[in-house]
Amino acid sequence: MSIQVSYRLFHAGERYWQAPTLPDKCRFQLAGSELAEIYRDLYREVASAWNWGRAISWETAQWRTHLAASDVEGRVLFVAGQPAGWFELRHDMRLGSIEIYYFALRHQFIGCGFGRLLLRHAIGCAYRRRPWRVWLKTSSGDHRSALPLYLSESFYLISMNLKS
Repeated sequence: MSIQVSYRLFHAGERYWQAPTLPDKCRFQLAGSELAEIYRDLYREVASAWNWGRAISWETAQWRTHLAASDVEGRVLFVAGQPAGWFELRHDMRLGSIEIYYFALRHQFIGCGFGRLLLRHAIGCAYRRRPWRVWLKTSSGDHRSALPLYLSESFYLISMNLKS
């Protein structure tokens, strides 16, 4: 029996956010309906590698509807024209908080420094909406560098849960 640990982390605040320096070969694009197919493919690729299952069977039309929701903001990172990863913010208008709901890189882009770039951009996009809190969840089933990256970018652990 293996034990899974899930972590909930809060960001320390906008004054602790460091703006990313975007290399010339990189760009971010808002994930609207024109990127729904790329977004779907990124999700499927990463979801199958990390055993995420929520939306793996969604078709492009479902992703278009999802990305059009007022409480969702997705951005895709392109490196040398290739989709490298993405993040998705979920806005809770009632609580005034923003969760970094999805945050992932394709396998071939892991270990190249793009994770920090992607996370800093996600944090900056979240703070543009002036939330009361920016937060995220991760688990021991995610990449081994995920939690150390979050902690190094001014997130702090708020709770931990064990599941067997």
